[in-house]
Amino acid sequence: MPDSGRVKVSVTQTKKATTIKVCDNGPGVSAEQREHIFNPFYAGRQAGRGLGLGLSKAWRIVTLHGGRIDVAAAPDGGAVFTLVLPKRFQ
Repeated sequence: MPDSGRVKVSVTQTKKATTIKVCDNGPGVSAEQREHIFNPFYAGRQAGRGLGLGLSKAWRIVTLHGGRIDVAAAPDGGAVFTLVLPKRFQ
């Protein structure tokens, strides 16, 4: 993300779930990358910059708790990651 990059985090809650959205104005995630982004060892950036495990671990943790995690293109460029976590204990 460029030096003037912005990240916005928002949280909403309902009786059934908590939704966390993380939006940025960086270079975004291409449609091809979005197909593989949660696969272990997939890295959409240049070689040597990480192992490609972070998003696959996040996906696994979220899904094991009955939630979901998605990525989409932001309307004004950048990416939007959405995590939906069910409220299981009330």
